[in-house]
Amino acid sequence: MSGAKPVTLGQGYSTIAIIPETSGSWALPLLHQRITSFENPIQKASAQLKLVCENLPTRPISLWDSEYGCASFINQTSDIPAELTTGIGLPNNACIGLYHNLVPQNNVRSGATYYHL
Repeated sequence: MSGAKPVTLGQGYSTIAIIPETSGSWALPLLHQRITSFENPIQKASAQLKLVCENLPTRPISLWDSEYGCASFINQTSDIPAELTTGIGLPNNACIGLYHNLVPQNNVRSGATYYHL
């Protein structure tokens, strides 16, 4: 069928990770949960962000893909103590880190370009 979405098997997952250092390229997953058939990615992400922020000592900066730059996500996260940045569009193999200017860092190894915010 031309234009039809393909049927695929599999589960959707949502992961929230923290980048604890001001430099470096590793992230610590805090929550990795399956998105059930009764919820959508925006509902899962907002619930995860709320849970994580309740247990953090400081207000975090959170970066979200452009899928989350919608009214539904903003409404569901409006009472969560976090700085939200949505609409981040990076190449599929890019890695990001917090607290630095958005400047590509030269890699010693091949692969993803590391951006430090």
